[in-house]
Amino acid sequence: MLMSRILLFIASVLLAAAVALAAIGAHAVPDAAHPGGIWWTAVFWHAITGVGLFAVGAAWNRFHWAWGALGSVLMLVGVVLFSGTLYVKGINAWETGTFLTPTGGTLLVLAWLAMAVAAVRGPR
Repeated sequence: MLMSRILLFIASVLLAAAVALAAIGAHAVPDAAHPGGIWWTAVFWHAITGVGLFAVGAAWNRFHWAWGALGSVLMLVGVVLFSGTLYVKGINAWETGTFLTPTGGTLLVLAWLAMAVAAVRGPR
């Protein structure tokens, strides 16, 4: 029950941040908020991950704990690396840090694969 609450809290904060960052992008980051742009891509995957983490939190008692925890951590780290580096690049054209963007994307893929294993293994 505690893990479910923690995940729902983290997901809610992620989603609130995605909405705030979308608004910032729309008003303060020139030419970055259009679909396909760097900022838009960051917000999109940020929000998708937040919704996914919220769903995981809501269904937590149906997952294998260890695999679910691994998937949740990978999801959080992945979105920070993926979207975070794109946000920074959108604000100040920082190219150096974008080498972490594919790492974040890979972690997001691995997170969902871990959640698939967690769902198949079931609660323990």
